[in-house]
Amino acid sequence: MGAASITPHRSTLARSAARGLRSQSSIEAHGDPGQISVYPKKLNLRAPPNTLVTQHFQLTNGAAYVSGSDPDHCTTPLTEFGGGLQVAVTVKVNGTRYGSNSTCIGVAGAFVFARKKSFSITHYTPDQPGEYKVDYDFYLAGSGKHIKTIRKTLEVTGSAPKPPAQQPQQNGGSGLFNGPILPCFLDPNRACTTGSTIGYSAFGILALLFVLRFVLL
Repeated sequence: MGAASITPHRSTLARSAARGLRSQSSIEAHGDPGQISVYPKKLNLRAPPNTLVTQHFQLTNGAAYVSGSDPDHCTTPLTEFGGGLQVAVTVKVNGTRYGSNSTCIGVAGAFVFARKKSFSITHYTPDQPGEYKVDYDFYLAGSGKHIKTIRKTLEVTGSAPKPPAQQPQQNGGSGLFNGPILPCFLDPNRACTTGSTIGYSAFGILALLFVLRFVLL
């Protein structure tokens, strides 16, 4: 009787364990924002106005499997086995959208506890100095499920970078000695104007006549 009472107990545990595995697989087969963790890695939070800054984050995916029919499913050459989740981020400065980006992060798989990936986004700073609230909103790209919002203070200081100095124009004037120092026929970056051509031609003829005068005498 004792041995007979043990067998149902083991089968009951086996069925319960099987149900638990099926339930866990059904959860992990779909994009779950709770499987994704986001950590700031290197943030540039102080810059001049209207300047491009790049913010770096660390993503971690703890899912073991993602179904191919899931709206957040993605594949890359490194995530073909088991697929991955498409994670997106939107940057908002004082509520105004300043940019977005997305990436595919693979699943953990059978032998990796969690998949990690570096992720960055580049955006402009506002065009006026001051302190701004900047939100980095992370979500699953296909379903739009929210993952996490990282809020920071962006300090915009100084003035915007000056545009490069305008290069002087290379097209000389219409006169003989107008424009750059080099004559046009010696400058490969510009063509001779009509006035310059006539002037240099006349000068050349006069110089030739002057030389012939001494040669023929």
